Amino acid sequence: MKRLGVEKEEIQEKVQEQKALWQTRKKAAESAQKELQAWKKAEKDYLPIVELSKTANGELAQKDKIAFEQFVQGFYFDRILAAANLRFAEMTNGRYHLRRAEVAANKRSQSGLELEVMDYFTGKARGVKSLSGGEAFKASLSLALGLSDLIQQTAGGVEIKAMFIDEGFGALDEESREQAVRILQQLSYGDRMVGIISHVTELKESIEKKLIVKKSSRGSTVSFEV
Repeated sequence: MKRLGVEKEEIQEKVQEQKALWQTRKKAAESAQKELQAWKKAEKDYLPIVELSKTANGELAQKDKIAFEQFVQGFYFDRILAAANLRFAEMTNGRYHLRRAEVAANKRSQSGLELEVMDYFTGKARGVKSLSGGEAFKASLSLALGLSDLIQQTAGGVEIKAMFIDEGFGALDEESREQAVRILQQLSYGDRMVGIISHVTELKESIEKKLIVKKSSRGSTVSFEV
């Protein structure tokens, strides 16, 4: 009987140990369940923020890599292009039209501000790098004028009354040069001034007022011709 009593006590001790262990594990499970629920709630609140962040930074998988800053820039860039194309079309007899290439060549590179040119002679769009020297000069001049127009339209009270163009006309043929000069002459109305810095002799006949700089062994001299 004494042996049975000892065995009973040992069994009771083990039962108490198992109960204590069960209580400990029960509390741990309840705590883990609470943490799991809190984690799920945090994940639910966090995921939209992550998606918004990825969208704003242009990091969405398999999407065009356009960051929010580029998106805003693209909005104003479109307005510049609209103004630039009015003059670019005139300079190229309606052949070219600048536009923004919103779709990148692949999904890994940033996109949104790349330029391409629509060639209405071929009916196809191509990269601006394919333009010839003279065509590229016309595109650059058109963009500069388009930016000038946008600044004056959006910045209240700001007027750009002077513009200087340094070289570039040497790459143009006679017809293209006349087209560019005609556009610039149209800009120089009222108290606005357009200055052309060039070594192209043919431009002298198209420009009414000229500031001529001549070099000599004793230095340079400046003369004004009307």
